[in-house]
This record gives sequence, structure tokens and C-alpha cells, in this order.
Amino acid sequence: MSLRQEYGRERGIKLDYLKRWGVKNGVECITVPVLSHDGKVIYKKRRWLPPRIDRNGNEIRFTNPKGQSHELNFLPLTNGKNWTQVLADPSHPIYFAESEFKAAAIAQLGYAAVTAGSVMGHRHADSDTARCLDVIKWWNRLVRIAFDNDVYWNPNVQDGLFDLAQELIDRGAKVEAWLLPRARWNAAKQEFEKLGADDFIAREGKEAFDACLRLPLTDPMFSTWGKYRSQPKASAALALNFDKRPLEVLTEKPPKREYPRRFGQAGNHFIHAAPRLSEHYISRKMVRLDRGWHRAHPQL
Repeated sequence: MSLRQEYGRERGIKLDYLKRWGVKNGVECITVPVLSHDGKVIYKKRRWLPPRIDRNGNEIRFTNPKGQSHELNFLPLTNGKNWTQVLADPSHPIYFAESEFKAAAIAQLGYAAVTAGSVMGHRHADSDTARCLDVIKWWNRLVRIAFDNDVYWNPNVQDGLFDLAQELIDRGAKVEAWLLPRARWNAAKQEFEKLGADDFIAREGKEAFDACLRLPLTDPMFSTWGKYRSQPKASAALALNFDKRPLEVLTEKPPKREYPRRFGQAGNHFIHAAPRLSEHYISRKMVRLDRGWHRAHPQL
């Protein structure tokens, strides 16, 4: 059995789908195409089997060609549609997965699935994902973010979920977190068993995946998630009825107190007023929100 076939079989991805996608065998790796919305191959990344180890002892699973910026990967559809039709019609939900094979497992079920390659792939230093997001008509579209189940305890994954949700909410999308079952305790390894969408679908099937918990990001369960415990918020221009004060400007020395959090709703947008905590987190976002406020309140 080839590396491609064995790797796909472990994740419930059929060989026919892998061939259609263009996944091929390499030397100690498989090559994974990154596709544009019109089906063209932008570049090919390598999935190392087994993972390589860098000089710091970290696992390297995927590598991009040198100098290649990160792009959004539009997985081949199996529902009889093409991506041009899906992107133009907001009635089609879009699933965001952590990585390529997790998105492929979802796409194989008949859903439109994309990935930025990691939980923070859309914010990578050399990412060109913002341009890819521009080709999608987001307004009033339902987006389901289906990250691995370590989202329950990993603050980095939680922050990636909230950051991606914020980006999509700013573009007018309705965002839900698609939550896989909580991790099981593995007594032999003395750790929680991490589960991705591909693993879960291969083990439990489509019906179980469809029955997964789905929640809006304003659900109280998320109030303690993430390093900064910050839920997605709409731009300040939309929060007119929730906080009349101009947004405070972040200084070089962060404030010592935590600002109160208040939530409201306007149309399809989730509003989070007074979003600052006692950290320098995402100052670029705050600048964007501050500009949005002053465009809405030129008199202030």
C-alpha cells in the first residue's frame, strides 16, 4: 500500500478523492496541492511521513516551497457544485478546518471546506490568505469553524478560533463553532486523546459529525476560553448603542486592570464592547477598531 493510500485510509479519505485532489507519493512524504477557488494548483506542500525533527526537537509535519506565501486551500467539492457557484451564493455554508486532510474529510461528506493550513494560518507572517478571503461573498453566509477537540483546553487553538471568527464576522459572516466531542483520557499515554475532524469522521461517520455541538461565539461557554478570554466582537462602528465612549488607545505600557465585557447583538453580528484586557494583545486589531469608531463618530 502506498504512503498516499495508507495515510488517506487512516483518515477515512478515499483513494479516488485523493487522486482527484492531486495528492501524490514522494520520498518519505506525500505532496499535497494547495488549490485556488478556480481549481488551479497554486503550489504543493509536503506532508512528511514520519514527521521530521528540527534542531530544537520540534516536529515538522508540513513544509511549503521556499519563499511561498500561505494561501487558502479550496478542497475539491463532491456535491455537484463548483467553487465559483458556492462563493457567489451565501446560502452555501462553508467549513473551516485546521489543515488540509481535516478539510478533505469534511469535503468528502459533500460540504464546502477550506483551510488556511493551521489554526493561525490566516495570520501567518507570510500569509496571502486575506486576498483569498476577498473572493468569497461573506455577507450573511453561515461559516462553521471545525477545529480539533483540543480547542477545549489549548489556549492557542482557542485564540485561533476567536481570531478567525473575528475576521469573518467583520466581513459579514454568521460564525458558529463546530465542536467535536471532548477528548477522552488515554490511561496508557497519560494524556487526553486529541481528535480532528478526519479522525472523528473515519471513526464515527457522517451522522455523528452532523450531530456535533454547534454554538455561536456569544455562548457563555466561551467566556473563559483563550489566553485573553476575549470573544469575537463586531467592528466599533456597529457597536453604537452599546458603548458611547471612544475606544481607549493602547499605550506602550498596558493598563493594570481588566475592562468589563458587555455583549449585544445587531442583525447578524455579535457585538463585544469594551474589549480590552491588561495585555498588549493584537494591537493591530485595536487600531482597526479605533479607526472604525472615529469614522462613525467624527465629532468625537
